[in-house]
Amino acid sequence: MSVDPDSALPLQTMELLQRVRGGDRGAVSVLYARYLPRVRGLVAVRMGQALVDILDREDVVQESMLEALSGIRDFEPRHEGSFICWLARVCESRLRDAGRAARAEKRGGGRVLRRADLGVTTLADHAPASAGPSPSAELAGAELDGALERALLELSGSYRQVVYCRLVLDMNHREIAAELGLGSADSARALFHKAVAKLRQRLA
Repeated sequence: MSVDPDSALPLQTMELLQRVRGGDRGAVSVLYARYLPRVRGLVAVRMGQALVDILDREDVVQESMLEALSGIRDFEPRHEGSFICWLARVCESRLRDAGRAARAEKRGGGRVLRRADLGVTTLADHAPASAGPSPSAELAGAELDGALERALLELSGSYRQVVYCRLVLDMNHREIAAELGLGSADSARALFHKAVAKLRQRLA
């Protein structure tokens, strides 16, 4: 039975992936609609200042989605959050390739791709909803300007990964623990709070 894109009952991502691999076009539409906003957020966050002037963000988004959906039969999900992590890797690969191509074209005197209309990009646009203000919510409200971008890059690998998973990929602590091999949701939560504290120190 195919998936109705207008159905009021949302399917889990794992089930959608199984149906997509089975050739269900409705499931493809649902998966695309569900993850397109998050891929836009991923690309906006990962582009950085160096690529903003030479790449069209929406082109990268659409190419990333197409690449991911085309290769979905080769993707083996381990948990509910695996797909967004895989999408993040596809986006990063696409950004690297597009950046290299654009810089090579610019060096050769060709036309530079138009600047993406990014507007104001904030981590709050991609952060999970919160019942009230908290240190992490305060951090999520900061614009992803040069200072925050540098602060994120200065974090050690595990701190950077947990912030990225939580605030950008919108993964819960259980999913983060599974993805990063932390053992438990409590361990992921503790690591996230430490990472947020480190970021706030750098931004003070």
